[in-house]
Amino acid sequence: MTGIFNPPHRTDRVNLWDAFLFAKKTCDKGILSQVFDILRLRLRRGRLGVHEYFRYCLFDDERYDFTRKAQFIGWRRMQHIHNRYIAREWLGIAHDTLVANSLFSALGLRQPKLYGLYHPSRAFGALPALRSAADLGQFLREGIEYPFFSKPVWGEKSYGAANVEALDRDRDELRLANGERLSVERFVDQVVAQRGTPAGGLTHDMGYLFMERLFSHPAIAEICGNTLSTLRIVVLATLNGPEIYRAIWKIPVPGNLADNFWLKGNMIAPVDLETGRVGEAIAEHGPRRQVVTQHPQSHKPLTDIVLPDWPQARDSCLRAAAAVPGLRLQGWDVALTTEGPVVIEVNPVGDVRLPQLASREGYCNERMCRFLSEIGIVG
Repeated sequence: MTGIFNPPHRTDRVNLWDAFLFAKKTCDKGILSQVFDILRLRLRRGRLGVHEYFRYCLFDDERYDFTRKAQFIGWRRMQHIHNRYIAREWLGIAHDTLVANSLFSALGLRQPKLYGLYHPSRAFGALPALRSAADLGQFLREGIEYPFFSKPVWGEKSYGAANVEALDRDRDELRLANGERLSVERFVDQVVAQRGTPAGGLTHDMGYLFMERLFSHPAIAEICGNTLSTLRIVVLATLNGPEIYRAIWKIPVPGNLADNFWLKGNMIAPVDLETGRVGEAIAEHGPRRQVVTQHPQSHKPLTDIVLPDWPQARDSCLRAAAAVPGLRLQGWDVALTTEGPVVIEVNPVGDVRLPQLASREGYCNERMCRFLSEIGIVG
């Protein structure tokens, strides 16, 4: 089945020849000028690659002078920061959902209820431990509450996740949130098969987790439908405490498993840090980028609305961030739910693409550069 354990993702790359021609046509920027731009930016602090140059539309000289272009950073630069300046002993909190759940619960932050863990030996207190395929099948038929959400304990980009509405006992089938159906036996086979594989979003066998399905705040659900919508909140762990740097609203379309921007159709928009007001939403990136003023399914406006519970979401994020100072750059996912903001997870460093795409501004502005210098990141 497609869209369950390996959902369709947008390509992260662009057709370079088409991109050169697009920039020449739309911005009257010659190909040699673009190449010169790309080479200069590759040698700058941000170490941008050619695909990143087009992803952020940096060929647009009217919007970006070279100083602003040089504020964008690429994956090479972020890998350098991650590898050299993130305290390794803190990474377990970011990569292990069970460890993170314990920490957030201790902080008094609302967490999804956990239903069960599939792993041959790992245990987590009183959480039901499913040791075999037979255990997992019995759990799905008799031991779990519906609806539920499930995912690898450590995963990324929604690989290995499933969003299940109900069990059809007569047919022994699971009904998924996107309308598809899958036999219990086939579901179990896929969970067992993807353990420990890159296709399942895992590089370590940390287990497969079943949990409560969260539902968006009514004001969000009216726009986005039944797929949970979250915020990505970027936090700087400064020497004086955590500080929110940027916030992005991840806007899903119905039928998608999650709100990841890299899932086809999903959108992102910047969020004002003081008011929670949503800025200009976009779909796609690079030459395919489109400004979106209303949701394509609900037709509700996306721009210039105020997100519900924004002050509470911001405060919850700062409370959680203060508990993990060893993660100097943090990307928090916070859901705006029917029961208030729920901290989902923290990403070490976080994906710099989202903040740069949503805001159309480079990551390394004056504030970020001061912070990087403060924690010893230079060059």
